[in-house]
Amino acid sequence: MSTTIFNKDLPHCQFWLATTVPQMLYCRRWADYDLIGMKRDDDNLESDESFKAGFINSWGIDTREDWHEMIHRLATGEVHGDVWQHLFSRRATSTPMQWSTLIENHSDDPVFQGELRYVDIVYRKVGHQGFLAWDYVRGTFLTRAGFQVGVVTAEECAFLLNYFSHLMQRHFSNWHQYLYSFILGRGFWVYNKAEAEEREQQITTLLDEGLGHTFDEYFAYLHNDKDVPIDHIDWNTELPDLAVPQSLQQVLENIEQIKQQSTAEESEQEDQA
Repeated sequence: MSTTIFNKDLPHCQFWLATTVPQMLYCRRWADYDLIGMKRDDDNLESDESFKAGFINSWGIDTREDWHEMIHRLATGEVHGDVWQHLFSRRATSTPMQWSTLIENHSDDPVFQGELRYVDIVYRKVGHQGFLAWDYVRGTFLTRAGFQVGVVTAEECAFLLNYFSHLMQRHFSNWHQYLYSFILGRGFWVYNKAEAEEREQQITTLLDEGLGHTFDEYFAYLHNDKDVPIDHIDWNTELPDLAVPQSLQQVLENIEQIKQQSTAEESEQEDQA
C-alpha cells in the first residue's frame, strides 16, 4: 500500500492494523500483524490464488461486488452482530434478580434456558453490544485479505479500516470489551451451526468453556503471542476523517443495481408462474 495512504509509524495506522488482531490470532502460521494484506511472502505458503479460493469456498465471495457486499454487511452488523439484540436489550432493562427469575421460568426448555444464561454472561462482559465485534473484526479481516488478492484497492482498504475503527471506538470502550465481544460472538457462531438435536449438549459446553477453541485457550494465545500490538496502542487514538473513495461508491452502486435487477427478475418469474 502506498505510504501516502498507509504508514505503520503513524498511530492511526497502527490502530487500523490492531483491529484485526482477534481473528489473526488463529492465523499466525501465515499471517503477520504488520502487513496490511496479512499474508507473508513465503514460498512455503499457498499462492494468492489458493488464498482467494479459500474465501470463495468458506464465504461464497468471488467478485469485487461479492467482497464489498459482505464487508458492508459486516460493517452494519447484520451478519451476526445483531443476533439476540432483543434479548440483550431486555437484559439491559432487567435487574440480575429479574433475569434469574426469567431463566428459572424456562426450566422446561433447557436449550433456551442455557441461551438466556449465555446472554447474561455476554451482557456482563460486553453490555448490550453483544456480538458486534464478531462482525467488525471479520470485516477488517476481509478488507485486508481483499487487498491482498486484489479485489479491494489501497484507497478502499484505508477507508474501510478507518471506518471500522471509528465504529469500534463508538460502540466499545476499550480493547478488553472489544475482544470479549469477538470471542463470545465466535462461541455463539460455533454453537449456532449445531443441528437442533445437538443444541442441548452444545449449549452446556458453550457455557462451561466455549466451543471450538475454548475461551481459556484463546486468551492464552493472546497472552503468549508477544507480537500482539494492542497492549501498546491507545484505544482512544485519534482517527482521521477520510472521504469515501469514488471506486467504493461505484462498486456499492453496482451491488444495488444487481439487487434491483435480481428482484425484478424474481417478480417477473412469479408473475409468469
